[in-house]
This record gives sequence, C-alpha cells and structure tokens, in this order.
Amino acid sequence: MRILKSAAPRLAELKICYFFTGMLLGDETLLPEEFELVRDSNDTRRKEFATGRYCARQALSGLGYGPGVCLPRGPFREPVFPHGTVGSISHTDGLTCAVAGDSAQFRAIGVDVQILGRPVSADAAGQILNPEEEFWKSVPDGILTVFSLKEAFFKMTRRLTDMPFWFDRVSVFPGETNGSVEYHFETPRGKAFHPGEYRIENGYVFSLSFCAKGHSIPGITPRT
Repeated sequence: MRILKSAAPRLAELKICYFFTGMLLGDETLLPEEFELVRDSNDTRRKEFATGRYCARQALSGLGYGPGVCLPRGPFREPVFPHGTVGSISHTDGLTCAVAGDSAQFRAIGVDVQILGRPVSADAAGQILNPEEEFWKSVPDGILTVFSLKEAFFKMTRRLTDMPFWFDRVSVFPGETNGSVEYHFETPRGKAFHPGEYRIENGYVFSLSFCAKGHSIPGITPRT
C-alpha cells in the first residue's frame, strides 16, 4: 500500500491509498461472497476480478481495514467499498491497481490505468476526442491518455449522479501543474472546471479523478 499525494497544492493534505501489481492472482484469494459473483466467468475474468479485489484490500489496509473486508458489486457492476470509504479499481494488460480514501475527505474517487503504445484508429480517436481536444493528437500517447482520464472521471461521477455519460460531454485540458488536467463537463475552456491528475510511468498511464468532501462538479446534477 502506498500514499498518493495530490499535485494540486490546495488538495495536498488529502490522503489517497493505492496499490498495484503486475501479477494475476487466482480466485482462491476471493472471499466466498465475491467468488459467487464470478463463479460462471471464464478463468481470465476470475483472475482479473480477484486481483482487483486483492489490490483494493491492500489499499484499504492504509485506512485501517483488515484482509477480510468484502467488496461486493453495485448496480453498475462497480466494486462497493466499505461504509466510510470510497475507492476504485482498474486493470489493463499486465497491471491492476486500486485506490481508496476516507469518505470524510472524499465524495468519490475514480482511477484508470491503460497500457500505452497501442495504435488508435481514426474512428476510435473521433469517439474519444472532442473537436477542441484535437491538440492531444500531437502529444505522445495523448489519445490514450485522454481515454484513461475520461474513464477515471466516469467512475468518479457514477457514484455522484444518475446523469448519462458519454465521452463527448466532457473535455480534458492540461492544468497549471505537470500531470494535472481540467475536466470541463459541458463547460467551455476558461469557465468552471473540475481538476484531475495523471502520471505516465513504465509504459502505462495512471489517471485519477476525485471529488473532495464539500466540493461539487460544475455541470453535474447530484443524485437525489
């Protein structure tokens, strides 16, 4: 388990615990209730599911939780973290990661990881990027980075709202500090935005989107 510190100075006091692994673990690491969720899945899917839950438990250990904490599945197939916490899981080829935070500090957290270096077709790029995001095409692995950032944003907002989400509803622009971005949910650049962060390491992009306690997301209607 590691502690991730935000690059944004005003959020530097927030504590996000994270854990990642390049291994795929067997379903023997699952709790009985979790195994039932993937009993009929193929072997690869069960291993991905088990590894994600393992990473989540490791991240939660930084918040004082023991190895027996169960993470069931919610209505959108998302992992349900224990009461008093929020978190997120992601996996791609060769890597699985999870993040967790205290709900006294966070309303929601979303994480995504993607392996870089893969070609992106023109059709796929058109579905990922809005016209005002075309400049990302000139950034190495920029399209995959935006895809990852939007995936993390979707996971985060899913906890907060019932509004439908499509990639064309949110635009991503570089922030003021290295590795920071501005999410604009149907708001133009220069107007209200929500911060996000990403890191590129060892051929992967790690994207993080979170909403701190007491904060809201411009353009998002909260769930009632």
